[in-house]
Amino acid sequence: MLTAELPSGAKAPGLLARLGPRLLAKSTQFVVLAFLLATANTYASTLGASLFLARVGAQDLPYYYVIFAALSIPVSAGFSAVIDRWPRSRVLTVMLLLFLLITGGLALGVQISTERWMFYALYVGISTSELLLYSVFFVLCSDFFTATEVKRYVGAMAVAMAAGGLAGALGMGAAAGLIGPPNALLCIPVLVGLTIAHLVWLTGRERPLDEVESAGEEGVLDSLKALPRLARRYPIVTFMALAVFLNLLLQCVLEFVVFTIYEQRFPQEESLAEFLGVVNAGLNILGIAIVPLFTDRFVPKLGVATMNLVYPALNLTAFALLAAWGALPTAIFGHIGYEPFEHSIDVPVSAMNYNAIPHRFVGRVRVISDGVIYPLGLAAAGLLLLAVENLLSLREIAIMGAGIAALLLAAHRGIGVYYLRGLIEMLRSGAIDFDSVSGKLQLPASYAEDVAALLASPDPDSISLGLEMAARCERLPSDAEIERALPIASVATSRVFLARLAAEGTGHAALLRQLTESADGAVRRRALEASAVARLLAGGEALARLRDDAD
Repeated sequence: MLTAELPSGAKAPGLLARLGPRLLAKSTQFVVLAFLLATANTYASTLGASLFLARVGAQDLPYYYVIFAALSIPVSAGFSAVIDRWPRSRVLTVMLLLFLLITGGLALGVQISTERWMFYALYVGISTSELLLYSVFFVLCSDFFTATEVKRYVGAMAVAMAAGGLAGALGMGAAAGLIGPPNALLCIPVLVGLTIAHLVWLTGRERPLDEVESAGEEGVLDSLKALPRLARRYPIVTFMALAVFLNLLLQCVLEFVVFTIYEQRFPQEESLAEFLGVVNAGLNILGIAIVPLFTDRFVPKLGVATMNLVYPALNLTAFALLAAWGALPTAIFGHIGYEPFEHSIDVPVSAMNYNAIPHRFVGRVRVISDGVIYPLGLAAAGLLLLAVENLLSLREIAIMGAGIAALLLAAHRGIGVYYLRGLIEMLRSGAIDFDSVSGKLQLPASYAEDVAALLASPDPDSISLGLEMAARCERLPSDAEIERALPIASVATSRVFLARLAAEGTGHAALLRQLTESADGAVRRRALEASAVARLLAGGEALARLRDDAD
């Protein structure tokens, strides 16, 4: 018996040596980056929220929404002009440096002044930075990973962000309890600095798949003018923008109701900060569990289109509970609606929605959607709450929020419909192929007309695409359409389609047997080959027919 031996003096590779390549893998390090980014953002945003509630009060949240919108719209519009011109790694690095300077300066400012405007500035500055950082991070991921890889790793990144949120919330609660909320602000620059260091190391070590296409001298207005043309070709853009707007209305109304209940229950600054730290930690633990137990399991089973309905349905439930019983437990469930449900369900699904938009437009669409439509939703929410906070009770505001959640559900339904249509449009134009989307893409029966139109085309490439779509469509084309397409389509495409016929039940197997008797020699030959591979040619008579075929 032969055995492999190590050279004299050599040692077997240790655990660290075996795990090293995995730990240094690009996917692992992007997960680490997601964790660090979420830790810094959650620590800062939770601390900013607790100080704002304690020093200013929940009744001023509508003013905060309006100011947030007024600042973030021009800032986001400015970033939209460079997001498709500069490397996204450079954009994210610059944004993190600005975040470090902003939070560091405001942390020192709070030590000097306790004026109300200082806490407005702190909360708005943190919120604007957080909004843009997450937006650019997901665009950066699309530069370093294919669409298939994004689907594979988005769950791990969502878990990492939830874990980072847990670390940030627990760290904030501990720091606020030990040194007080104002002094705890001084830890934010340290967390942001660690994130910057890892980003610089990672992007210096890895290279994007493709360089970002130059946008030339196109400015913000040119980018905005181009979006309607893109939306006409890809209607999913319109529904995604509408969903962002409605989602912000929903989140702000929900946050207003939830934070008002929190403030009433915990009037002391320290107790409120510690409570928010514990609650956010618990919500992030829940977020970690949601991804592997629900999102990762049900996206392949239900599909992206159906999964788009889950988040607004859950928020509709949260508003219904708040309307029925506005106590602390229902407030915590409402908090779940716009924290772990969003980060662990809506964010991964929304990231997949961008696969239905050409990659060269993703940066502009994402930044304008998140950076312009998002704050417009904030401004609308602030004005709406200012108009109703003295007219309606919390229960009535919750009922109004349920109506917004129903509208969001309708918008997400539109996203699901046009997600598949956007993919089909990109497949037709050759912008992507089936392998880059998903080898398991399934098309509902409503796409049978699109398949028939492609199979009737005189263009061989269109016919091959139609046959690829037919192999993934719930309803097969007619026998005549299949017989016409098989000899024209590529051999590889024909084999994929015929393999499906051979694998899926007696009805399709009967069609395959029918094709083995086709008058067209090319169709007959390919069908006989597929039947032989699938071991459907049983018995001497069938084999004799294959042997004696005239072709």
